[in-house]
Amino acid sequence: SLWPLLSAIGDRKKMFYMGDIGNGHSMKLVHGLINAATLTGIAEALVVGKKAGIDAQTMFDVISASRGNSGTFQSRAPRMLDGNFTAAFTIDLKHKDMTLGIELAEALKIPVFVSETARNLFQAARAKGLGGADIAAVITVLEDWAGTTVRRTKNES
Repeated sequence: SLWPLLSAIGDRKKMFYMGDIGNGHSMKLVHGLINAATLTGIAEALVVGKKAGIDAQTMFDVISASRGNSGTFQSRAPRMLDGNFTAAFTIDLKHKDMTLGIELAEALKIPVFVSETARNLFQAARAKGLGGADIAAVITVLEDWAGTTVRRTKNES
């Protein structure tokens, strides 16, 4: 068994046997589509809330305590609210992974409307010159369109 060897480099509880060759790669792509859809939904909601007059920190606090909370929210919303777009995972890489995930869906003849829309938003960010920025910077495309900026004020941090 490879489990003892693999356990030396990671948490055994977070390791899964995926079956046939290629299933691990497909799982990575499926997860990436969920992450991108979640991220773009977070960006949209924060921009709508800000444009409606809701304080950025208040939105973060309420969502953190509600069903809208997620690992993606906790990792990227603070970056969005602080304007911290130094790359941990770039828009270019996310766009590439999304393209591969969408191509998998196409090969399986499955329409993926949300994933296509999310990829278009990442493409808009790339067109804006943000390919090397963190995926959180995708919010700036929506901010531009809405004519608002979602940032914490100094006294909100």
